[in-house]
Amino acid sequence: MRLTNRGAFPVQQYTQTDALLAGLDLRTEIFLNPSFTYKITGSWIYGWDQSKDEYLVWMPPAEATHSMRWSTKAKFKLSDPFVEIGQHLVAEQKQFPEIENLPNPPPAYQTLFASIGASTTLLKRVLDISLSAENILNNTYRSYLNRQRYFADEMGFNLLIKIKYQF
Repeated sequence: MRLTNRGAFPVQQYTQTDALLAGLDLRTEIFLNPSFTYKITGSWIYGWDQSKDEYLVWMPPAEATHSMRWSTKAKFKLSDPFVEIGQHLVAEQKQFPEIENLPNPPPAYQTLFASIGASTTLLKRVLDISLSAENILNNTYRSYLNRQRYFADEMGFNLLIKIKYQF
């Protein structure tokens, strides 16, 4: 810890070590019918410091996302219109080294998201437009991988407008 006139701040020093890293990524899409798709993604990473015989620090916790997407063929002058809603789940990181003066990892959390969008042609080029909402329930949470988690929560409800014009 480094003491300043603003308070105590954690200080990290990075060194090389013999480590074992293993993990698993999963992604699958289930086409329920021509309009509905259910998608699941997930990841898990294991990190072990073989020199110190302890877990590696800053390894991401297990997480999973699942969503349902409705899409259809072109309607009016829109192509590929879609609506998607889903949930992002992040487990509590239980595999971490005990480091003096650092608090334990934050608890597990979940967020909901939704998107709506379509493509169209403008001046003989493709224009993609979408509206997305993240953390719809405005959950308060902290991410294990965010170094600012000791001081502030993650972003709350977030609304995104995306416009992509290919020229």
